[in-house]
Amino acid sequence: KPGLDTSLSSSAGVLALYEERVPLTSFGLGTRRLAGIATQQLAFAHKTILMIDEIECGLEPHRLVYLLHHLRNSGEVAQVFVTTHSPVAVEQLAAPDLCVVRSDGDGGIATHDFTARPNRAQAVLRSNPSAFLSRKVILGEGKTEYGLLLGLVDLWNKQRLTAGETPAAGLGVAIADGGGGSNATRRGRLLAEAGYEAVVLMDNDDRSIDSEVNRASREGVTIRRWDTGHDTERELVATLTAAQLTEILEIAVENRVNQQTVLQDLHNQDGSGADISALDVAEWIADHGFTLGTARSLIASAAKEYSWFKNPYQGRRLAEWIVENHDALAGSTLITVIDQLYEDVFGAESEETPPEVDW
Repeated sequence: KPGLDTSLSSSAGVLALYEERVPLTSFGLGTRRLAGIATQQLAFAHKTILMIDEIECGLEPHRLVYLLHHLRNSGEVAQVFVTTHSPVAVEQLAAPDLCVVRSDGDGGIATHDFTARPNRAQAVLRSNPSAFLSRKVILGEGKTEYGLLLGLVDLWNKQRLTAGETPAAGLGVAIADGGGGSNATRRGRLLAEAGYEAVVLMDNDDRSIDSEVNRASREGVTIRRWDTGHDTERELVATLTAAQLTEILEIAVENRVNQQTVLQDLHNQDGSGADISALDVAEWIADHGFTLGTARSLIASAAKEYSWFKNPYQGRRLAEWIVENHDALAGSTLITVIDQLYEDVFGAESEETPPEVDW
């Protein structure tokens, strides 16, 4: 209801809306913004073109979600334009509703929408809406690569913060799930078309997607792949010693509940008939006829088949081990690619700051 708010500077007070005995001017920013939007709708019903800058400002996530759904489905507003830097706002809308707007630094403006490939864009929105608010997106092909990337970036961020350096988020870098196989390169192409820098970490054991990988590379997506024929699990073990392989098995125990489960995984994948009763790879070689090569192959096969490192927690734990053993593994393709990823993430620090991105 209307009333005079005498708390303001005017000696006579000013006209204000009240809720019970509290003037609207005493409510929080979010409530005042919602009231302002509602007032505009009432004043210009059925013909309003509404423009809202930073729609998330002052709003709790649940109120932001409600407002967006209300505006999108309201018959009282002809069209609504909003800008946002909130992943909560981005994830609430369909891909065709979104448009990225960039300043080119010389006074020009470029826009890109996703009406041509809405399903592909929607998949990225569901898995990682914050990717659309970044400047560079690093995609992990599947769950293993995604978890590994999350773990690596977390550890690198800690090292850099300790050294007083900028973490990945401060450089506008986001990590995203590629969705598996050729989906990852297609998502990379989608992002590159929209003006993002896109990098994809991929397995290299599926020749059926090589043409898609090459196309993505031609269209500006940076591809990071292991040695030919290797998935992440096989690349991990490719140069490990018996002692290092045993450490990987110990990490697998953490992920697979207990040692017996890991032993059963190995038995199920082993065609030699060896009676493996311990996770000491040196013992396998000494007592059960294994070579270092066959031990590596068995561990890689079991890790892949039974998803030892297929979720983000497991990938993070694996990343910890790799970072701890970085110097011991120097020269391997595993470390070469991971060092390239570090440059992909943090190399932007030495580059000119990219233009602001708005939605």
